[in-house]
Amino acid sequence: ASVYEIVRSGCLSLRGLRPFYSAGDKKRALENLKSMGILELKNKSYRDLSGGQQQRGLLGSGPWAASL
Repeated sequence: ASVYEIVRSGCLSLRGLRPFYSAGDKKRALENLKSMGILELKNKSYRDLSGGQQQRGLLGSGPWAASL
């Protein structure tokens, strides 16, 4: 999975039975990548990242969980 997919997956708990991401979800994922300073890693495979980069990628998905 790419870093973008990991960050975007943070909203899955809010999606309910709707299986597709909305345009707003995609925009918010990009905003989270920018705020974490990892926008340049957007298309990189999560497995190819260093430990710190992986942590920032996972933290990028956190704002959705915090909004519950």
